[in-house]
Amino acid sequence: MKHWDVNKEEYFAGNIKRNRLTQLEYFCYRLFERTTEYSALFRAGPLFQQFIVDAWASYEQNRLYYIRTHQDDLRCDVYSGLTDIVNNGDNPKDLGKRFILPSTHLGSPRHMYEIYQDSMAITRYNKHPDIFITVTANPKWPEIQNELKPCQSALDRHDLVARVFELKRKAIMDEIEKKEIFGRVVAKVYTIEFQKRGLRHMHALFFLHREDKIRTADQVDKFVSAEFPDPIKHPVLFQTIKKCMVHGPCGNRNMESSCMVNRVCKSHYPRENITNTRIDVDGYPIYRRRKTGKRYKVRGHLVDNRDVVPYNPHLSERFDCHINVEICASVMAIKYIHKYIYKGHDRTTMVFGAENDEIQQYLDARYVGPVEAAWRLYGFRIHEKLPSVTRLALHLKGMHLCVFNPNDTPEDIKKKAENQKSSLTTFFDFYHDNPGTKCYTYQEFPEHFRWNKDKKEWTPRLTSALSIGRMYFANPNSGERFYLRLLLTVVKGPSSFESLYRVDDIEYKTYREACIARGLLEDDNEWDKCLEEAVIMKTGRITMVNEEITRTRKIGITDFRSKICTRIMTLWRENYADNNKTVVHMILLDEFGDKIHAKFDAQDIQNFEQRIVQGRICTFLKFKSWEIKRGNCYTDNDCDIELQSYTVIEIIEEDIPDFPMYNYDFEQRILYV
Repeated sequence: MKHWDVNKEEYFAGNIKRNRLTQLEYFCYRLFERTTEYSALFRAGPLFQQFIVDAWASYEQNRLYYIRTHQDDLRCDVYSGLTDIVNNGDNPKDLGKRFILPSTHLGSPRHMYEIYQDSMAITRYNKHPDIFITVTANPKWPEIQNELKPCQSALDRHDLVARVFELKRKAIMDEIEKKEIFGRVVAKVYTIEFQKRGLRHMHALFFLHREDKIRTADQVDKFVSAEFPDPIKHPVLFQTIKKCMVHGPCGNRNMESSCMVNRVCKSHYPRENITNTRIDVDGYPIYRRRKTGKRYKVRGHLVDNRDVVPYNPHLSERFDCHINVEICASVMAIKYIHKYIYKGHDRTTMVFGAENDEIQQYLDARYVGPVEAAWRLYGFRIHEKLPSVTRLALHLKGMHLCVFNPNDTPEDIKKKAENQKSSLTTFFDFYHDNPGTKCYTYQEFPEHFRWNKDKKEWTPRLTSALSIGRMYFANPNSGERFYLRLLLTVVKGPSSFESLYRVDDIEYKTYREACIARGLLEDDNEWDKCLEEAVIMKTGRITMVNEEITRTRKIGITDFRSKICTRIMTLWRENYADNNKTVVHMILLDEFGDKIHAKFDAQDIQNFEQRIVQGRICTFLKFKSWEIKRGNCYTDNDCDIELQSYTVIEIIEEDIPDFPMYNYDFEQRILYV
């Protein structure tokens, strides 16, 4: 971290010469103690926390204010629509859609959604993650305690805790990546999370080389333990585990524990004793927790191996903090883990009048504490991934986005639009201009060529650095765009949009016909992949992922309407479990909002699911408190009361088109889709 000298009239920021500090640099300057000057900030206790929060809130609101006041500087529209409107003589200021809250704003819903999708692209390339760790800061670290003023605690110096945690994070990454304590790491993703309660912590996923992957229970025992170590042989490790790696205690010993929901621990502690480690059908290891008869007193309660959180002995002894280490032995664990690390920051629930004002929504629902504020003021990363992911444009011919200034003349706008290219059009141009070059698919191309955003061109990679290509998801509702994406995943070296129409020297009229000719739609494998991808990619707690839930489940219905599935009944049954889970979630979310987890535990939700799946004929009395959706509207409560005397079959007979899809049983879904 640089210490700017405020007495200097100018300085260099990289290669740029400046004579002013940014607001963030000034606040960061104030967060360092100096022997040459006295500062009361570091002795202010809670007031120092307030200063940190106000400083970050001021900086972030200024950034959002800039975004708001520059909404009109740039617009974007598809190329074909832009040229048509300019040729018709319309006003360019009436063109295009505005940027609301872009993904470049760290922590915004779009940003969280993009890095989630990038992480899933890394998973697609590397099959599945192998190690999942959670690291929480320890306020008792000597690096923190030695720097505190008299009568201070770590709560009084969030600036100090942030800097120490960043150093520890780097050291932990070095142990895993450079020293290879788990094996050779080929990919990683991590996020830094902040909560209203507790200290900052890191969630990280590591992908190991295929020769080092953890496949057996013996390999699990080599890297992860869920038992107390021997206090005689490993006294330092024992104290760390006793202090940092014991859950609760909860259950009958402490019903007031924060993890207790409906008198049951939401994390399922204490676990059962087990003699040998085994891996369950979902890919989660059941760690060895032998019944030794030894118990230890922690926070006033007796605990044993059943209460120990899984850990790696080397990391726990080396860093003396909470480091939960889990093994991911199956793809089944991926969705939960990625949803967990990208659930987003703490936020409140608000109702807004201006539905399209994303900036105001973000501000009103934002919660900022000193833990996050100190971290962000120092400019530390909140997310990192390796290898990099190149996001690939997906559009039909003439439908790529063009950015323009509405204040320019129509002629200038049209001229600039003609010169703007996307990664897809440039990909076609490359193979058109270099017909003898080795052919790759669109998603494979970034592994060998680098996309220059400024020059809008692909250049060969000069180093061994890897980048994974990720095409944007296309819903089957998008028609030809969906089939274009399907073709781009298999066709190598296409030179134009038109070249994708040709199969065996026969030119077809649509991309759908080309897909059929290539045999991509002869069976239902692609639709299985489509539904599987929708279930995995469209999930999570972050705002923009929640908005995709309804669209995800409509994919299955779109498949049936397209009339190209050869075994509709089997395909729907195979994916019915995942579809129905989201139906239950949608209903409960409509009724209770973000309080759903406070009102229902996992067993309650499972009971609801069974009632919906098995209860084919039922009255509305069972669901009388629920609002039934019709399209994008809600029915009035009076209408619900009037309908309570009807059965499902009676309502279907009277009003089939308007009846909500998620209240049909299986046969009814097939008949009335």
